Amino acid sequence: MLASSMLASSRIASRLSPLSAAARLPLSAARQMSVYAWGCAAAGLSPASAPPADVLSPLDVSASIASYISSKQLPASYQCTSVTAGKGDNSAFVLSDGETSHVVVTGSDKYGASSGAAKLPEGRLVERVNLGPSNYSAHATQDGKPELYSWGYPGSTVEGYGQLGLGGVLGTDGASYVSTPQLVGSLVEDGTPASMVDHGAYHSLLLSPHSEEVLTCGAGTYGRLGNPDQQDSLYYEPVEHLNSQAPNFTAVSAGSDFSLVLDDAGRVYSYGKNDKGQLGAGGGMSMDMYAMEPLPTVIEELPKPCK
Repeated sequence: MLASSMLASSRIASRLSPLSAAARLPLSAARQMSVYAWGCAAAGLSPASAPPADVLSPLDVSASIASYISSKQLPASYQCTSVTAGKGDNSAFVLSDGETSHVVVTGSDKYGASSGAAKLPEGRLVERVNLGPSNYSAHATQDGKPELYSWGYPGSTVEGYGQLGLGGVLGTDGASYVSTPQLVGSLVEDGTPASMVDHGAYHSLLLSPHSEEVLTCGAGTYGRLGNPDQQDSLYYEPVEHLNSQAPNFTAVSAGSDFSLVLDDAGRVYSYGKNDKGQLGAGGGMSMDMYAMEPLPTVIEELPKPCK
């Protein structure tokens, strides 16, 4: 039942919470805070004598997390320091004491979301987990050095390849997907840490804190990578047209097949598919299922600055 409670809380948070970005809490603050979940019903949250029912208001699941820590014989000093409501039917909890960590991804195990998280290498302090629709990543440090691990669905010839940023790696352990988290080695080789990562349907966005530039990988269709040739990118590559427009960027967000980027002047750039006006750049009667903007463009209609 303890595992079911964790499963229930994750499915609730991921399905109905509009905040799909990860929330990372300082350990001192985490000790004073609780974790709440709500939404779709699952075993473990309803009273034992009653059938499962949707949770319509926030429910404190901190006791379930504490029970999980105890049942797994994790250090008693562990607290929930990061939560992520995924873009699929899953959620992630990082349990840590500031020196070591344990990651739990609950809900759907599509493309190894939860089973892959359980295979993150030991000896790393995981700070945050990012959950896309089919691609996943984890921010970790080893001896103070930042690392990014990636796993999940690598793409296809129809959908496009590269969203994991792992080059030609298409599967591990005999699976048709990357079931074991892999170090994104190209970032290590280039000395590019990741302060923020977000995943779309078939692409990923990364913000580097050192250069404050934006990198991207995955399917290039509809211009979602911000490059006019619309070619797939198997590794994280700079969005050259975007990085040449502003010196510093502060946030990135990946939609299903479009991208949004915020700079330190409060300007929002959008690019990618625009068949439903998702870029905020207008379109008028010319919009159809193929409407797109392959080059990053400032959304002029937003008030300045947008922060």
